[in-house]
Amino acid sequence: MSTGDKLYHLPNMEDYATTNIDVSKGEKWFCTESEAIASGWRKAPR
Repeated sequence: MSTGDKLYHLPNMEDYATTNIDVSKGEKWFCTESEAIASGWRKAPR
């Protein structure tokens, strides 16, 4: 589901296993949660 929101997922979250990163769409991998937050991303709701 693409909403245009900049959301990050953590390994213990419900949708983590089915999340796919597409860098051509501006999606990113982060090493830490603080790095994602500092880049303007917010935690996914589930």
